[in-house]
Amino acid sequence: MAGFISEELSPAYNDNYATIVHGDYKAMNVFLPTMTDEREDEAHPIIIDFASTGVGLGMSDVAMHITHALDPEHLVNGGEEAMVDGYLEALGEALPEGCSYPREVALRHYRLAVVDYFRFIMGRLWKGATLETFEKRKSSKNTVYVNRSVGAAVNFIERADRYLSEFEEERREKQERLLEGDFQAEEYLAAPQS
Repeated sequence: MAGFISEELSPAYNDNYATIVHGDYKAMNVFLPTMTDEREDEAHPIIIDFASTGVGLGMSDVAMHITHALDPEHLVNGGEEAMVDGYLEALGEALPEGCSYPREVALRHYRLAVVDYFRFIMGRLWKGATLETFEKRKSSKNTVYVNRSVGAAVNFIERADRYLSEFEEERREKQERLLEGDFQAEEYLAAPQS
């Protein structure tokens, strides 16, 4: 599934929904203006650290930011989708006329990105994770949230597992259709679904 998910999140520069992604979008890489600035209406966040920037799906940055920025209790009971909907509303206001990012497509991309980011965290940051390492890091603002909060880590595992199960089921159903001679399923299995 990792290859499938990676392909889904790796559009060509001219594919539908392809954009420039930051690649490491988290609070540590965003400077927010202070509310004491004289020109509050002109103050904008400043984003830094573009080392991972490239072509991708914008929901990859959204998934990373939500994973880093929110306590698990903000993600339950529709909170996670409300965050994505808030992003989509702001995006809709900023897109040129005639352009759109349908909610179903955006949510699919978001869920793919959560699973892919989970794969990254598992392989890179949780190799030696223990309750003791989480305890040591719990106050470190410069440490990935899911690497310093057991609650955030458990929530992340649950979300990634739920989304991965959805994609595995989708893939299984498409494979069954292919065996039954549904050639649209063959096209689906052969091409990224962005």
